[in-house]
Amino acid sequence: MVLSESFKLARTAKNLTQTELAKLIGCTKQTISDIERGYRPPSAKIVKAMAECTGCSADEILGVEKKGEDENERNYPEG
Repeated sequence: MVLSESFKLARTAKNLTQTELAKLIGCTKQTISDIERGYRPPSAKIVKAMAECTGCSADEILGVEKKGEDENERNYPEG
């Protein structure tokens, strides 16, 4: 998922408007809008604050997809 999409998804999942989120995390509505439209990346400070406000992980906000387990790391039963 693209960063701008995952950022917006985290916000809308909590039913927050751009203005409400901006007030909660200490930035402007324009900053939120720019991030969601892909015009600028969020700063680490914004990602951290958003994670705290939404209960999402930073990875979720940034759109980091989890990769499958490496076959060598799996715990196979012995025998």
